[in-house]
Amino acid sequence: MSIYYCTKYCSLSVCCIFTGKFNKIEDRVQLLKDKLKRELNLGSLAGLIAFGFFLILYYLGLQPLGIFSLFGVSIPILMLIFGAQNIKNKIFGGRMSFGLVFQSSLTMCLIYASMFAMLVYVFGVLIPEDLMTDIYERSQEEFALLEKFANQTEQEGIDQVAVEEHLKLLKEKDLGTTVWEEFSTKLFGGLILSLIAAFIFKTKR
Repeated sequence: MSIYYCTKYCSLSVCCIFTGKFNKIEDRVQLLKDKLKRELNLGSLAGLIAFGFFLILYYLGLQPLGIFSLFGVSIPILMLIFGAQNIKNKIFGGRMSFGLVFQSSLTMCLIYASMFAMLVYVFGVLIPEDLMTDIYERSQEEFALLEKFANQTEQEGIDQVAVEEHLKLLKEKDLGTTVWEEFSTKLFGGLILSLIAAFIFKTKR
């Protein structure tokens, strides 16, 4: 009789242990699903905002991938930084390791860069005008404006040799190459941003 109860007790104990572990695994999987969903939403939204600013510059007659595009970078950057903080507080209860914050931030940056590059490529393919020709011509106007500004403020002018070399390279690029460079630049910037976010939002032991 005692053997029976002992066996039954052991079986129940083993079941409780495995059930507890299974529930922990299930909870962990759910957390990761929620994290990924939040990363997809925030990264996609950042990409849409960046593309929206690209369209504004383009239809204002400015170079959408030039100097003026730097003014629109701050919004996606702030969104991605506070997105990492939001994931930490809302999903992980305020506790995230350096590696997890870095991975989460980099995932959002990857989605952001991919979304922006894809939308610019589709836009360049669909519009009746040649996007690369427009970018080349507007780059010439942009450098001329910078040179004029430098002369008016009595500052050192821009390097004409460097400008001509840049314009020559730009003229030889196609849409695919330009989009790939934009993706790579944003992803590299995202890598640095992710490291900064990881140092800021990691949970101290």
